[in-house]
Amino acid sequence: MKINLIHINFVIPELNIMIKKILFYACSIAVIAFASCTNKNKLDQAKLIPKDASLVMVINTPSLEDKIKSDAFLKMDSVMKSVITKEDSIKIQKQFGKLKDAIDLKEKFVFFMTQKLKGKTPLININIIAVLKDAKTFEASIKDIDDWKNITIKKAETFSYFLPDNKYAISWNDKYIMLSINPEKDGYSFDNTTGSFGMTKADTTVFIKQFTKYYTLAENESVASVKPFNDLIKENADVYSFSNTTYLTSYLSLMPVQLVKLDSLVRDNYSTGTISFVNGKVESNGTMYLNKGLADLLKKYSGNTVQTNMLDAYPTQDINGFVLASFNPAVIGGLLKELEVESLADGFLQKAGMSTKDIYQSLKGDINIAVSDFKMANNPQGFGTTTTVKYLIEATIADKASFHKLMDLLLPSGKIIKDGNGYTLSPDLAGYAFLHTDDQHLIIATDAGVYNEYVSGKSKNNIADDVKSAVKGKSFAMYLNIDNLLSGLDILSAKDTMIKNNIQRVRNTIKDAIATADNLKDGEIKSHGELRLKDDKQNSLVQLNNMIMEIVKSVSASIKKPSHAIVVDSTMKAPVTAD
Repeated sequence: MKINLIHINFVIPELNIMIKKILFYACSIAVIAFASCTNKNKLDQAKLIPKDASLVMVINTPSLEDKIKSDAFLKMDSVMKSVITKEDSIKIQKQFGKLKDAIDLKEKFVFFMTQKLKGKTPLININIIAVLKDAKTFEASIKDIDDWKNITIKKAETFSYFLPDNKYAISWNDKYIMLSINPEKDGYSFDNTTGSFGMTKADTTVFIKQFTKYYTLAENESVASVKPFNDLIKENADVYSFSNTTYLTSYLSLMPVQLVKLDSLVRDNYSTGTISFVNGKVESNGTMYLNKGLADLLKKYSGNTVQTNMLDAYPTQDINGFVLASFNPAVIGGLLKELEVESLADGFLQKAGMSTKDIYQSLKGDINIAVSDFKMANNPQGFGTTTTVKYLIEATIADKASFHKLMDLLLPSGKIIKDGNGYTLSPDLAGYAFLHTDDQHLIIATDAGVYNEYVSGKSKNNIADDVKSAVKGKSFAMYLNIDNLLSGLDILSAKDTMIKNNIQRVRNTIKDAIATADNLKDGEIKSHGELRLKDDKQNSLVQLNNMIMEIVKSVSASIKKPSHAIVVDSTMKAPVTAD
């Protein structure tokens, strides 16, 4: 008996096409957006953004194009050819090709978000603004796009717009074009008469209200009138971010207890940040601008700087990361007083024989956390994988009597027991973690071995000196050894060549990350972050782009391959049976 070759391919063609199109769009947008020229230290689009926007992000495409260079374009082109067919490429170019003649890709792209409440439902409105070269050219290009060819362009006094569906809308005037996502969502309604559910469409009239507001904003109603925003845009950077806490005031009405003075603390606090791709690393810098009430409160209860002793004593040669923080816990009491709820909180805690003061004066506010030796391995039982990790958490005790009050509250649970003048975990939990307290420290560790090595002070670790130096004098510091952390995933990569290669690509490119913050000074809190790469000579944008393009190409190649194939030898003969 002759059996034909059987080949079964479980790859879904529609899914394959969709993924390839997504990758093509992503690469195309990157290539087009980076075609740019001069840089300007102002943002005319800011006049369209309301000053109470919760988030604004600006992409400096001229600066990015200058850094990414031609070799990256070649890699992008190569990847696009591998993830999309020639037919799809021609179709997309035909539909969207004219947009590049209508939209000024040499200008910055702006994303902004507003938030408000409708009843108890948060409504989030997302918008993207680009600069138009020519409004008439844009209108003419619409008919080439399949999803838009049957739309009707509507004219308002200060803008034009169309609604492809009830989920998003596009508007423009003679200078700008804006894509807006509907904050309203489709939903369901219940008909009491018929006892059935029906679909309710999202309200699209919200678009008209928003567009009318955005295109007619007075400058003093826009972010163009906010000094921290204008100072931000003057900086040299590749990406800018701006956030405003004022939108949170609308959520205060949802609180079970209305705190009148909380509104003034929440309102008009701004955060600005920049991201810059430089040689060997991605740098970020941020500033928090606090309103006078909040700044005065934090100044009154100013904190210390982080304690770095742990970085010398923690026992490991495989550090994964750490977090160091230092603050003044008395700020909790100050906040309760400012909000005039301290007596209310004390009354609640009185039943437990405590006060709010006992809580915030029990610890000094120095908290250190270290994690190391992360590793995934095959389960010895033969099922799945197991994960091992070492850690240590240390806090400094301030007032011993208050600390004992807190810990004594946990004794009835049976999970914590007295150990001389301190506390430790009950025997049934001893196999999960280790707890030790004395008159000065609270320490939680993976086990007694990690604790004993740590307090002995004799162990050495591989935390680099430049990392230790970077976190000194800060109020907060975080470090993540990305290369080392990914090395713990070897068991996953051993099962899949694609995963193995892509993990190695990341490890070959990225080294680690550091983030720090300063204490309050002159009403501002400064922060700094770095994503550090292995190659400190080449620009980080080029390195990350090359890494991502190689990963995309690898994933695309694996998608093209059949997931399963059953092959039966055609020379196989049927068994002979007796007559």
